[in-house]
Amino acid sequence: MINHKLYTTRILFTMHTLAVIDKQPILRTGIRLFLKSNFNDITILTADSVESVIPLYSEYIPDLFILGMGIGPKAEYFDSIKAIRKQFPEAVILLYDQKPDTILLPLYLKTGVHGYISKQNDIEELDACIRQLLAGKKYICKQISDANSKIFRRRRNPAALSSREYEVANYLSQGMKISWIAQTMGIKISTGSTFKNKIFKKLNVENILQLREAMFLTYAH
Repeated sequence: MINHKLYTTRILFTMHTLAVIDKQPILRTGIRLFLKSNFNDITILTADSVESVIPLYSEYIPDLFILGMGIGPKAEYFDSIKAIRKQFPEAVILLYDQKPDTILLPLYLKTGVHGYISKQNDIEELDACIRQLLAGKKYICKQISDANSKIFRRRRNPAALSSREYEVANYLSQGMKISWIAQTMGIKISTGSTFKNKIFKKLNVENILQLREAMFLTYAH
């Protein structure tokens, strides 16, 4: 069982509260030390899950969540984003991913994420990202933005998916089951299956692997 022990660093005259969420204690500690060394007038909360921070909302209201992502299905991270948005609607969310995911990035932004960087980026970029976010701006790591400046534009073609279909397609591309997608989106399982059939037909694919490839070719250029 995961120990949800939460550590806090309190600094007088606090202006910002930052919550660092990562399952890896070494990464949490490293980011905490980095924040202490580079930012003044902040309170730092570190925990291994969003659930560990939520009970403290009456005392601390985080301005910025730094949410670490690992390898594997992304379902739990979407759940974490939703939990943050529900409990702290004004908070800014920064995802730092194990490796850049150009396909899911538009959905992360649509879900309520403000910043996105890779764990492979230099520490200087993390610094620049946090400062941009605290200044009320959005930030996407250069590793993605430089590689494809048109990543968020859709091609004008008859196969373009609706916003709901696009959301379902992104979930499907990560191997998420229709039952989970239906619950997450607040729709019936039968409706989710109908979305899936329409998506496969529009993009002319037969399986999830082909769907991922089609999503990249259709939406990432």
